[in-house]
Amino acid sequence: MSDRDVQIFERLLGEPESDLVDFKRELTVSHKEPDGARKRAEFVKDLIAFRNTPRTTAAYIVYGVHSNPDASKVLHPLTSIPDGASLQDKVNAKWCDPVPRFAFRPLVYKGQSFAFIEIPPIRTGGPTQCKRTVGSVLKEGDYYYRRDSQNATADWHVLHDILNWFQTGQLPVSHATPPKPAELLHFVSLRAAMRRGGMAFPKAHLFAGDLTFFLPEVTVMLRNLVSILASQAGERLALITGDPGSGKTVTALTVGLQMMERGATAFYWKMNAKTTFDLIWRDIQAADRENTVLILDDVHLNYAIASQIYYLFEEKVQHASCLLVSRNVQKEERVNYEDDCLDAQEMLASDERAFDVSSLSASRMEEKMLGIVERHRHVWQTERSTTLTIGDGEGASALWTTVVRAIAGRMIRQPTDWRPACIVPEARSAEGYSTGMQEPRALVPMLVGTRASS
Repeated sequence: MSDRDVQIFERLLGEPESDLVDFKRELTVSHKEPDGARKRAEFVKDLIAFRNTPRTTAAYIVYGVHSNPDASKVLHPLTSIPDGASLQDKVNAKWCDPVPRFAFRPLVYKGQSFAFIEIPPIRTGGPTQCKRTVGSVLKEGDYYYRRDSQNATADWHVLHDILNWFQTGQLPVSHATPPKPAELLHFVSLRAAMRRGGMAFPKAHLFAGDLTFFLPEVTVMLRNLVSILASQAGERLALITGDPGSGKTVTALTVGLQMMERGATAFYWKMNAKTTFDLIWRDIQAADRENTVLILDDVHLNYAIASQIYYLFEEKVQHASCLLVSRNVQKEERVNYEDDCLDAQEMLASDERAFDVSSLSASRMEEKMLGIVERHRHVWQTERSTTLTIGDGEGASALWTTVVRAIAGRMIRQPTDWRPACIVPEARSAEGYSTGMQEPRALVPMLVGTRASS
């Protein structure tokens, strides 16, 4: 035990559980103990998860401490301390590969025994893969990582970020914000929102993998939005509108990420039919601090909330900025004339703080699609060291660009050992297809491929 170990332990007691810190009441990995095999599997899983989590500092597992939901701690001193060498033996190549490196640090704190494990951010050897199945705890072939304060199985999107970190040391964009403050009830950190994703939500790997594409006029729009939200004046409220699938949320998230690059903290909330103004306004007031941006999506579900926010924001909010996101709806759907309600969209537009992302001509939309195709094809060719041949073979329709984009995205997420030589769409209608998502959703293409050369 050293003074450094005690100092680290005291510091960790003041931190919440996260993707860098975990607290355990007990330290039991012996087969002689009841349920020893499961506990050993959980121990191995913890180490795999922490090793695979992209980070720049060491991660810690603290033993003899319970963390409450409010981040307060309860000490449960250890009755016995295992030998460090025996713990190292529990994690070997039969269980996982590469084997995580860690240091076991037993210590005495206020006359009682505790311990912690330190896992350095070592990137050599690539991510650690589980090599055996143990009940419901471990599954052979899986890669685990820390998702906030829990262990999780990495899907292909997350594994893309993990592999990139091991190869380049670059952190995923989704790791750039701190956890959600305890006082916020609805808004979550942009980091958490992008990790959760969903069928109707852009995936974090699109941003981390540089798979987004914006036309020049949208790039100017992004710059103007960031300028408004970062302003020191009282007009830190803006609106993005657009048709379904036009790229509203992708644009809004990009604004949030660019604000984060400037040192801001970004939060996100997607409205639903049950959302009320009181709940949203409470969070806005709680988050009213410098360098904070709140993104409120789908405000068309209740435009009265947007109007109330517009009416109160400049007077009541001193530091935070807010970005509203809405579908294009008719004025009569936005305004309740009986209540003499303000039209937030009209008012923001008059101040040049409302931006429509769907006002593109057919030729510009085709250019946008081709740009997305090229981004996916470039990443595919770079990551797989093979050529993606794109063509409109016999029977292909005018929607070939849409289908190529769908295939390019699918190939990146589900790598195969062959490449498409000709792409033929099964459907000739793009109804339901989301160009804003920047990845395939509705069209299911048929591939005619040839083996890729080794």
